[in-house]
Amino acid sequence: MLCLVSSSAPSGFTEAEYLALERASDRRHEFIGGSVVAMAGARPAHNVLAANVTSALVALGRPHGCVTMTSDQRVHVPATGLYAYPDVTLACGERQYDGNEPPSLLNPTLLVEVTSDSTEDYDRGTKFLHYQAIAGLEEYVIVSHRERRVDHFKRVASGQWLATTYVADARVHLPVLGGAFELSDIYTGVVFDEGRLLQEFAEERVRTGQSASVDDVVRDAMKEKKLAVLRAALDEGIADA
Repeated sequence: MLCLVSSSAPSGFTEAEYLALERASDRRHEFIGGSVVAMAGARPAHNVLAANVTSALVALGRPHGCVTMTSDQRVHVPATGLYAYPDVTLACGERQYDGNEPPSLLNPTLLVEVTSDSTEDYDRGTKFLHYQAIAGLEEYVIVSHRERRVDHFKRVASGQWLATTYVADARVHLPVLGGAFELSDIYTGVVFDEGRLLQEFAEERVRTGQSASVDDVVRDAMKEKKLAVLRAALDEGIADA
Protein backbone atom coordinates (compact mmCIF):
# COMPACT_ATOMS: atom_id res chain seq x y z
CA MET A 1 0.00 0.00 0.00
CA LEU A 2 0.97 3.65 -0.21
CA CYS A 3 2.83 5.20 2.68
CA LEU A 4 0.72 5.97 5.72
CA VAL A 5 0.79 9.44 7.22
CA SER A 6 -0.68 9.99 10.67
CA SER A 7 -3.66 12.25 10.30
CA SER A 8 -3.91 15.41 12.36
CA ALA A 9 -7.52 14.45 12.96
CA PRO A 10 -8.15 12.74 16.31
CA SER A 11 -9.32 9.16 16.61
CA GLY A 12 -12.92 8.44 17.50
CA PHE A 13 -14.40 9.48 14.14
CA THR A 14 -17.68 7.93 13.14
CA GLU A 15 -18.09 6.22 9.78
CA ALA A 16 -20.36 9.06 8.62
CA GLU A 17 -17.73 11.65 9.56
CA TYR A 18 -15.06 9.73 7.70
CA LEU A 19 -17.20 9.48 4.56
CA ALA A 20 -17.97 13.20 4.72
CA LEU A 21 -14.23 13.92 4.93
CA GLU A 22 -13.57 11.70 1.91
CA ARG A 23 -16.19 13.50 -0.15
CA ALA A 24 -14.78 16.91 0.74
CA SER A 25 -11.09 16.10 0.35
CA ASP A 26 -8.94 15.65 -2.72
CA ARG A 27 -6.70 13.37 -0.67
CA ARG A 28 -7.47 9.73 0.07
CA HIS A 29 -7.85 8.39 3.60
CA GLU A 30 -8.32 4.96 5.12
CA PHE A 31 -10.60 4.34 8.07
CA ILE A 32 -9.91 1.75 10.76
CA GLY A 33 -11.28 1.49 14.26
CA GLY A 34 -12.46 5.10 14.37
CA SER A 35 -9.13 6.45 13.13
CA VAL A 36 -8.68 8.35 9.87
CA VAL A 37 -5.32 7.78 8.19
CA ALA A 38 -4.16 9.91 5.26
CA MET A 39 -2.50 8.22 2.31
CA ALA A 40 0.79 9.71 1.11
CA GLY A 41 2.69 9.21 -2.11
CA ALA A 42 5.01 6.23 -2.48
CA ARG A 43 8.58 5.72 -3.61
CA PRO A 44 9.31 4.87 -7.24
CA ALA A 45 9.97 1.16 -6.55
CA HIS A 46 6.52 0.83 -4.99
CA ASN A 47 4.88 2.50 -7.97
CA VAL A 48 6.70 0.31 -10.50
CA LEU A 49 5.75 -2.84 -8.59
CA ALA A 50 2.09 -1.83 -8.40
CA ALA A 51 2.02 -1.05 -12.13
CA ASN A 52 3.69 -4.36 -13.03
CA VAL A 53 1.27 -6.36 -10.87
CA THR A 54 -1.68 -4.51 -12.40
CA SER A 55 -0.45 -5.36 -15.89
CA ALA A 56 -0.03 -9.03 -15.00
CA LEU A 57 -3.50 -9.28 -13.46
CA VAL A 58 -5.16 -7.54 -16.41
CA ALA A 59 -3.66 -10.14 -18.76
CA LEU A 60 -4.61 -13.08 -16.54
CA GLY A 61 -8.02 -11.84 -15.46
CA ARG A 62 -9.55 -10.54 -18.67
CA PRO A 63 -10.13 -14.00 -20.25
CA HIS A 64 -12.10 -14.94 -17.12
CA GLY A 65 -14.27 -11.82 -17.20
CA CYS A 66 -12.44 -10.29 -14.24
CA VAL A 67 -11.53 -6.62 -13.98
CA THR A 68 -8.41 -5.18 -12.41
CA MET A 69 -8.58 -1.89 -10.50
CA THR A 70 -5.86 0.48 -9.35
CA SER A 71 -5.31 1.97 -5.90
CA ASP A 72 -7.97 4.62 -6.52
CA GLN A 73 -10.63 1.97 -5.89
CA ARG A 74 -11.79 1.97 -2.28
CA VAL A 75 -12.80 -1.31 -0.65
CA HIS A 76 -15.18 -1.55 2.32
CA VAL A 77 -15.40 -4.40 4.81
CA PRO A 78 -18.81 -4.00 6.52
CA ALA A 79 -18.07 -6.75 9.06
CA THR A 80 -15.18 -4.79 10.57
CA GLY A 81 -15.84 -1.23 9.39
CA LEU A 82 -12.59 -0.95 7.43
CA TYR A 83 -12.34 1.37 4.43
CA ALA A 84 -9.10 0.86 2.51
CA TYR A 85 -7.40 1.51 -0.81
CA PRO A 86 -5.57 -1.69 -1.81
CA ASP A 87 -2.74 -1.24 -4.28
CA VAL A 88 -4.43 -3.56 -6.78
CA THR A 89 -7.91 -5.09 -6.70
CA LEU A 90 -9.27 -7.91 -8.84
CA ALA A 91 -13.02 -8.48 -9.07
CA CYS A 92 -14.62 -11.43 -10.83
CA GLY A 93 -18.32 -11.83 -11.48
CA GLU A 94 -20.94 -9.23 -10.64
CA ARG A 95 -19.42 -6.37 -8.68
CA GLN A 96 -21.22 -5.05 -5.62
CA TYR A 97 -20.78 -1.54 -4.24
CA ASP A 98 -22.07 0.40 -1.27
CA GLY A 99 -24.14 3.54 -1.79
CA ASN A 100 -21.41 6.01 -0.88
CA GLU A 101 -19.63 8.50 -3.10
CA PRO A 102 -17.22 7.42 -4.39
CA PRO A 103 -18.57 3.86 -4.32
CA SER A 104 -16.65 1.28 -2.30
CA LEU A 105 -16.29 -2.24 -3.67
CA LEU A 106 -17.73 -4.87 -1.33
CA ASN A 107 -16.77 -8.14 -3.00
CA PRO A 108 -13.19 -8.22 -4.31
CA THR A 109 -11.91 -11.62 -5.40
CA LEU A 110 -8.20 -10.95 -4.97
CA LEU A 111 -6.36 -8.09 -3.26
CA VAL A 112 -2.74 -7.01 -3.60
CA GLU A 113 -0.70 -4.84 -1.28
CA VAL A 114 2.81 -3.63 -2.11
CA THR A 115 4.62 -3.04 1.16
CA SER A 116 6.46 0.09 2.23
CA ASP A 117 8.57 0.93 5.28
CA SER A 118 5.59 2.44 7.07
CA THR A 119 2.93 -0.13 6.10
CA GLU A 120 4.58 -3.55 5.96
CA ASP A 121 3.56 -4.70 9.44
CA TYR A 122 0.02 -3.39 8.88
CA ASP A 123 -0.28 -5.09 5.48
CA ARG A 124 0.88 -8.41 6.89
CA GLY A 125 -1.05 -8.19 10.16
CA THR A 126 -4.07 -6.09 11.09
CA LYS A 127 -5.09 -5.23 7.54
CA PHE A 128 -5.00 -8.86 6.46
CA LEU A 129 -7.22 -9.79 9.41
CA HIS A 130 -9.76 -7.22 8.21
CA TYR A 131 -9.57 -8.51 4.65
CA GLN A 132 -10.26 -12.05 5.85
CA ALA A 133 -13.74 -10.87 6.88
CA ILE A 134 -14.65 -10.34 3.19
CA ALA A 135 -16.65 -13.48 2.45
CA GLY A 136 -15.89 -13.53 -1.28
CA LEU A 137 -12.16 -12.82 -1.01
CA GLU A 138 -10.29 -15.86 -2.29
CA GLU A 139 -6.67 -14.71 -2.46
CA TYR A 140 -4.40 -12.07 -0.94
CA VAL A 141 -1.00 -11.17 -2.34
CA ILE A 142 1.76 -9.21 -0.60
CA VAL A 143 4.57 -7.88 -2.78
CA SER A 144 7.76 -6.92 -0.95
CA HIS A 145 9.45 -3.57 -1.57
CA ARG A 146 12.64 -4.83 0.11
CA GLU A 147 13.49 -7.93 -1.94
CA ARG A 148 12.23 -10.11 -4.78
CA ARG A 149 9.54 -11.84 -2.78
CA VAL A 150 5.80 -12.37 -3.07
CA ASP A 151 3.66 -13.92 -0.33
CA HIS A 152 0.44 -15.51 -1.56
CA PHE A 153 -2.48 -16.45 0.69
CA LYS A 154 -5.38 -18.60 -0.49
CA ARG A 155 -8.58 -19.28 1.44
CA VAL A 156 -9.21 -23.04 1.62
CA ALA A 157 -12.45 -24.93 2.24
CA SER A 158 -11.99 -24.90 6.04
CA GLY A 159 -11.83 -21.09 6.01
CA GLN A 160 -8.15 -21.10 6.88
CA TRP A 161 -5.54 -19.43 4.70
CA LEU A 162 -2.79 -21.34 2.91
CA ALA A 163 0.43 -19.33 2.64
CA THR A 164 3.04 -19.72 -0.12
CA THR A 165 6.18 -17.61 -0.45
CA TYR A 166 7.78 -17.07 -3.86
CA VAL A 167 11.33 -15.78 -4.27
CA ALA A 168 14.06 -15.40 -6.91
CA ASP A 169 12.71 -16.33 -10.36
CA ALA A 170 9.67 -18.35 -9.28
CA ARG A 171 6.28 -18.34 -10.98
CA VAL A 172 3.53 -16.95 -8.75
CA HIS A 173 0.43 -19.12 -9.11
CA LEU A 174 -3.06 -17.63 -8.76
CA PRO A 175 -5.55 -20.52 -8.54
CA VAL A 176 -8.57 -18.23 -8.81
CA LEU A 177 -7.41 -17.34 -12.33
CA GLY A 178 -5.93 -20.70 -13.23
CA GLY A 179 -2.69 -19.01 -14.21
CA ALA A 180 0.59 -17.56 -13.00
CA PHE A 181 2.97 -14.69 -13.55
CA GLU A 182 6.75 -14.55 -13.45
CA LEU A 183 8.26 -12.97 -10.37
CA SER A 184 10.97 -11.55 -12.61
CA ASP A 185 8.32 -9.67 -14.62
CA ILE A 186 6.93 -8.05 -11.47
CA TYR A 187 10.37 -6.77 -10.47
CA THR A 188 11.39 -5.59 -13.94
CA GLY A 189 12.50 -1.96 -13.74
CA VAL A 190 12.54 -1.90 -9.94
CA VAL A 191 15.44 -0.14 -8.21
CA PHE A 192 14.90 -0.81 -4.52
CA ASP A 193 16.56 2.35 -3.13
CA GLU A 194 15.30 4.70 -5.84
CA GLY A 195 14.01 7.91 -4.28
CA ARG A 196 15.19 6.98 -0.77
CA LEU A 197 17.90 9.65 -0.45
CA LEU A 198 15.57 12.44 -1.46
CA GLN A 199 12.83 11.27 0.91
CA GLU A 200 15.22 10.85 3.83
CA PHE A 201 16.56 14.38 3.29
CA ALA A 202 12.99 15.73 3.24
CA GLU A 203 12.06 13.74 6.38
CA GLU A 204 15.07 15.15 8.24
CA ARG A 205 13.91 18.66 7.35
CA VAL A 206 10.45 17.90 8.76
CA ARG A 207 12.00 16.64 12.00
CA THR A 208 13.91 19.90 12.36
CA GLY A 209 10.90 22.09 11.59
CA GLN A 210 11.91 23.06 8.05
CA SER A 211 9.88 23.03 4.85
CA ALA A 212 9.78 19.76 2.90
CA SER A 213 8.36 21.22 -0.32
CA VAL A 214 10.10 20.04 -3.49
CA ASP A 215 11.44 23.52 -4.33
CA ASP A 216 12.82 24.09 -0.83
CA VAL A 217 14.38 20.63 -0.62
CA VAL A 218 16.16 21.02 -3.95
CA ARG A 219 17.27 24.61 -3.19
CA ASP A 220 18.74 23.71 0.19
CA ALA A 221 20.35 20.55 -1.14
CA MET A 222 22.18 22.79 -3.57
CA LYS A 223 23.20 25.17 -0.76
CA GLU A 224 24.47 22.32 1.40
CA LYS A 225 26.13 20.59 -1.55
CA LYS A 226 24.16 17.41 -0.94
CA LEU A 227 25.28 15.95 -4.26
CA ALA A 228 23.67 12.53 -3.80
CA VAL A 229 20.33 14.16 -3.00
CA LEU A 230 20.59 16.38 -6.05
CA ARG A 231 21.37 13.39 -8.26
CA ALA A 232 18.25 11.69 -6.93
CA ALA A 233 16.19 14.78 -7.69
CA LEU A 234 17.61 14.91 -11.22
CA ASP A 235 16.97 11.20 -11.74
CA GLU A 236 13.35 11.63 -10.69
CA GLY A 237 12.86 14.63 -12.95
CA ILE A 238 12.00 17.12 -10.21
CA ALA A 239 15.11 19.28 -10.59
CA ASP A 240 16.75 20.78 -13.68
CA ALA A 241 20.40 20.25 -14.49
